[in-house]
Amino acid sequence: MLNWKNIFFAGLIILSLGCHSGRSIQNITSLTRNEPFNKIGENCVPLTEYYVDYQSNVYIANFHRTTIDKFSKEGKFLLSFGRKGEGPGEFKFLYPFAANSKGELYVSNYLQKQIMVFSKTGSLTKIISTPEPFIKMKFTIADSLILLSKDRNYGEKVYLMRKNGEKVDFMLLRQDYKRSIKDLQNPIPLPVFNLAFTGDEHGNIYVGDSCDYIIYVFSQKGELTKKRKIKWEKEEIKETDYKVHFLKENSGALPGEDLTAIEILKKNVKNLKGQFKYFPAIIDMDYSNGKLYVWTSKTTGNGNFIIDVYNSNFQLLYKRYGYNCLVYTSNVSVYIRGKDVFVPDFDEGIITGRLSCPVKLRNSGGIFRFELNE
Repeated sequence: MLNWKNIFFAGLIILSLGCHSGRSIQNITSLTRNEPFNKIGENCVPLTEYYVDYQSNVYIANFHRTTIDKFSKEGKFLLSFGRKGEGPGEFKFLYPFAANSKGELYVSNYLQKQIMVFSKTGSLTKIISTPEPFIKMKFTIADSLILLSKDRNYGEKVYLMRKNGEKVDFMLLRQDYKRSIKDLQNPIPLPVFNLAFTGDEHGNIYVGDSCDYIIYVFSQKGELTKKRKIKWEKEEIKETDYKVHFLKENSGALPGEDLTAIEILKKNVKNLKGQFKYFPAIIDMDYSNGKLYVWTSKTTGNGNFIIDVYNSNFQLLYKRYGYNCLVYTSNVSVYIRGKDVFVPDFDEGIITGRLSCPVKLRNSGGIFRFELNE
């Protein structure tokens, strides 16, 4: 039986829509065509982690079996990595993971500050010690591995993993302490707004700011080469941003509590201080087709996230919109891979607010693959 209390307090937050940003966006089109090609990994729910490599293979954390399952972009099951346990190559929890162009899977065992590396056939090949417990990882199109850590004070650090023969080191690119535990009168489950990051085919690393619309560009040597700052009007998080419909068979009430988890969150919104009071400007980023896609926290009038699309010179090419359901835990996102766009699928009718928690997910959930509409 699933322990929903643990899921809530692990920070499983769904960012959905329903709030008007107060700004009318004209002449923008959806990032994807209307109908998905297929659904991938339909039996792997609740969906808390997934990753798409640059060959469009999809890796999904199988909550039931405590494995990471690999699928082709057509939805064909290929193989499983790991198994439940606490030994080498085993998973006590479903950890963050990412796969490189060789099909090697890197899994962050953040409890022990380790990364387990699996071959493309599913065998454990090495264990790498890490300086921080990493909660999110991404390979870039140039096969650079970017990693994110977060400490108890909500300070975040972005690292680049470098290889020199058999030796591996981790270079700190940026640390961000704009959000502080001191701004929480009573620490509570909060939306997990992680720093956004991605990279291009030239080895450049793009890192977003945790609060403002600022993008930093780093070289493979860790040098800051460019900084792009956009004027941004902050939006305060309100109690009405938390909405959810609980299903009869699962009321969402925590053991021993009269209030649902959502009601607890809503009550504590008034305690938010400092930067915690506001939505971050940048929710996520991805790079594909020579373009940088930046998901902002602004929404259109009918409730879709606005995506800014830039070229390599940071010229704004156009705006797109899309996705009425995004999960932000340690590693759940939307991926653009060539002409394919991969989006999580969740229970219909359960999510109505801009910030919501899942209470019940269907056994038919999984990943939708759409065609890029450009």
